[in-house]
Amino acid sequence: MANIDLAGIFLPVVTPFTKEEVTYDYLIENINKWNNSGLKRFVVLGSNGENVFLSEAEKRWYLHRN
Repeated sequence: MANIDLAGIFLPVVTPFTKEEVTYDYLIENINKWNNSGLKRFVVLGSNGENVFLSEAEKRWYLHRN
């Protein structure tokens, strides 16, 4: 079994919505800030309960975002 590094802070990401639509500009801005903050990893799609409100396309956006 491979070693998994679970040390550090894993941030549960909250998806920003405006009028029931994902606000990608705000989300990208937040991710860019967090990338420079020393956080270890992000937890997306379910950690805050918004997963059921996201379309399949919105979920794919998260998974393909680098």
